Amino acid sequence: MISLSRLAVRWALAVPIAAALLPAPAAFARPLAEIQASGTLILCTNPNALPFSKKDGAEPGVHVELSKALTEALGLALKIEWAGPKRRMRDVKCDLFPGSRTDPALHEATMKLSRPYARASVVMGFARGVEPVADFRALSRDLKVGAIINSAPTVAFGKVGIRYAPYTYQEDLLDDLAKGELKAAALPDDLLAYYRARHPEAGLGAAAAFGSDPDLNWTLSLGLPKADQALADAVDAVLARWLEDDTVAKIYAKYGLELRKP
Repeated sequence: MISLSRLAVRWALAVPIAAALLPAPAAFARPLAEIQASGTLILCTNPNALPFSKKDGAEPGVHVELSKALTEALGLALKIEWAGPKRRMRDVKCDLFPGSRTDPALHEATMKLSRPYARASVVMGFARGVEPVADFRALSRDLKVGAIINSAPTVAFGKVGIRYAPYTYQEDLLDDLAKGELKAAALPDDLLAYYRARHPEAGLGAAAAFGSDPDLNWTLSLGLPKADQALADAVDAVLARWLEDDTVAKIYAKYGLELRKP
């Protein structure tokens, strides 16, 4: 099985990893001119959070590859600050948080957000031999279903009387689904897609079973901690080109992910 760090896979209320590790209000901030003078853009990310980021190994992760491509497009070099259990995001200096939920209210005054570059959602994963359902409300009440405790899917389950096994870590949720101890589980689409791509032998199925529920579907932006407008405009211009020439889609595809454009 893929080793997924517990920090990387902990997930509550369906908030993406980067959004769950927000910088403090007094976040480090550099205007574009200062970044250009230094010649580097600083990415902050988790050292063990594939498919998003990985410090060691052959796969750097979607967020690292996006950041490298962005810095090249801006004529800069990339510097990575790795934040994990012993080094929190708020303790390091950052210019860039990929995978931030496109919700200005969530980030308050801490970050500017780029134009959205992808859609993300919660989906249902299914164990080998279990027929996927298109709507979670159609799940058999006899199936053993898993979900992260106190997450948005558990609220949806509760409204229609679906009982679920509570989990703290997605690592355990995915492992039990792959072993067949769970028959279905609510998971982020990108994490499940990566797992299925790297472990086809597990035979997991997937379905976008939560429809358009806004709590379970969102768009992703590049988070720019207190950036000036010049930096935000420069980043948006690059993203606009990428969405036309499929740069983002090609990076996603390396990890078994299908880009859903915003």
